[in-house]
Amino acid sequence: MSLKAARPLSASLLLALLFACSTDQEPSSGSTEGATEISSIRIESGAAQTEKGLDAGAEGWNTEVIGDLAKSHIKELLLRSRGGTATNLEDLTSSEIEVGPLRPAELILVRRGDDFTVSRGVIVEAPEQGRAALARRLSELMAPFKGEPELHIKAWKVTQSDEGSWVTLFYQAVGEALDDGRPYQQDATWECLMHPTEQRILALTVREHEEVFGPVGLKALFTDVTAAAMEQEGALVTQLSSSLSDLAGRTDITVGAQVAEYEGVSVGDLNGDGREDVYLTQTRGVPNRLLLQRPNGKVHDASAEAGLDLMDRSHASLILDLDADGDQDLIVGALGIMVFENEGNFADAETGVSIPKFTLKRSYDISDSYSISAADVDRDGDLDFYVCRYRAAHKTFPTPYHDAKNGLANVYLRNDGDWDFVDATAESGFQHNNNRYSFASSWTDFDGDGDQDLYVANDFGRNNLYRNDAGLFTDVAAELGVEDISAGMSADWGDPDSDGDYDVYVGNMFSAAGNRIAYQREFQVEATLEDRDAYQRHARGNSLFLNRGEEGFADVSVQSGVTMGRWSWCSRFVDINNDCREDIIVTNGYITSPGASHDL
Repeated sequence: MSLKAARPLSASLLLALLFACSTDQEPSSGSTEGATEISSIRIESGAAQTEKGLDAGAEGWNTEVIGDLAKSHIKELLLRSRGGTATNLEDLTSSEIEVGPLRPAELILVRRGDDFTVSRGVIVEAPEQGRAALARRLSELMAPFKGEPELHIKAWKVTQSDEGSWVTLFYQAVGEALDDGRPYQQDATWECLMHPTEQRILALTVREHEEVFGPVGLKALFTDVTAAAMEQEGALVTQLSSSLSDLAGRTDITVGAQVAEYEGVSVGDLNGDGREDVYLTQTRGVPNRLLLQRPNGKVHDASAEAGLDLMDRSHASLILDLDADGDQDLIVGALGIMVFENEGNFADAETGVSIPKFTLKRSYDISDSYSISAADVDRDGDLDFYVCRYRAAHKTFPTPYHDAKNGLANVYLRNDGDWDFVDATAESGFQHNNNRYSFASSWTDFDGDGDQDLYVANDFGRNNLYRNDAGLFTDVAAELGVEDISAGMSADWGDPDSDGDYDVYVGNMFSAAGNRIAYQREFQVEATLEDRDAYQRHARGNSLFLNRGEEGFADVSVQSGVTMGRWSWCSRFVDINNDCREDIIVTNGYITSPGASHDL
């Protein structure tokens, strides 16, 4: 395919493409509205791009249009194959289409347990030719499902060649198994060859295939009990179930909800009854919530009674015992850092619930605090804390985008007792590389020398690993191989390889659009190879680094299969199924407009 000369990628188009995974509409498979003429092939340019005034094809980004087309065609093929019969394939595929097994005949058992069973496919069968072969392969793929599964397709790489354009796609189907109704999921990576001059698929093959069966007799491993737990708090349910646009429309414009405030939650036993409670920070104009857990598992909103119904814009909170008196205190990152003392409980006259009463002890003029982490850093028996801040120092964009160094400085507050917290950032060495749009931090003794070290996950660039050497911190992330240039959202320490030392998992932003465009020759043509590599790495996704001691850390992200966490936020090591091995749980998603694609 001959290509038009691509225009330089503007900042607005770059951001639009990177964010496309959360806002793009599914392209229509039949209409020619908004189509773009590219060489001799007429291709849909995508409804959402047209609505937003962005047209990747018109900008010269043919690969974006081709990727959109392949995704649309594959999804339509799967929809037509539901019910076990694939028909009407002429408008989507070449008559000479070459197709391998979409569900491999040979499946190797990887894991069998009472909770779930995992198998991976071995690709040994030769590809076949023709639409009849494709119809049979599609039917084989859908055969294990009872009814129609939920389908997700994501195009994340486009490679052009003389024979056409190869599009790499993630395929996922989720439903119930035909034989026993238990949860059943297929995950695969497919390669799709698009014809160089026609809107048809020339070849379709599977690179990787995995199947997961859930427990027999259960529909799912986890049950959503949100509504049941909150049924006695009607006002809270109404507020939390409202969409962002609805909430913004009913809040005073001077304090109204913003598009993305990135609020968080903290969990701890605040009233000492042995049950975990939740503190929820919220956007401006809406009160923060203290949700106490009752004996029956339902929650009681004690925000106002406890003195914690703050109306300031709040991002972060942390439940911990700051004065070593045995009860849990609270730090809130609002317009500044606010430190609250837990002064003990009183019984609510109506419900009988023990409600803790909090008093503001200290406040600090530290704005834009997005997360807080604590440890006994100086080994004096009390907890110190580190505040991650997220905003440009001078209200500008992150600069440079892939390696930003113009963020607000994070702050380390040392606990000197008697509710006296001293800013010891500079004297402790934390000022080194302290300008990087920080989202989260996590403490552990990664080098086994008896003191606490700190990993900091930064958006728009490099992360930090501050090694503690007798109370003086040095950023050794580059030296030990854990800078992880990406969109850092979270970090957690664990021991997934069970070798006795601490490894680190970092939640980043996987971007299908970023993976597609960052590998094209037209992308950032004047950039250095180092910068181009950084852009490509920025979109790769989550990272797992194994601790190799004096050799540093080994990046095993790709071979461990942990990169595709979608648009990741918080990530944690946890043994979900009690088999004494640490699993990883990742929260993900982004703000999605009504009617937009949910293939995140």
